[in-house]
Amino acid sequence: MFKLKRFALPAIVLLLPFLSAAQAVIDLNEVIRIGLENNYDLKISRNEQQISDNNLTLGNAGFLPSVGLNSGYSV
Repeated sequence: MFKLKRFALPAIVLLLPFLSAAQAVIDLNEVIRIGLENNYDLKISRNEQQISDNNLTLGNAGFLPSVGLNSGYSV
């Protein structure tokens, strides 16, 4: 019994700082913002939108006007 008391008191003293550490309180808007930033489905959707925008410029590349200049001289 004496050994248990000798062990219990230092263990409680050493664990006390860990028990008193509290987590930060955040509001609902912050939770929603964090959730939307870390949502993989939304990340994939954003990347697909960027890919689609980039592909639109490739598809329109043949429809852009081109300007050419030729010259010649013969004697």
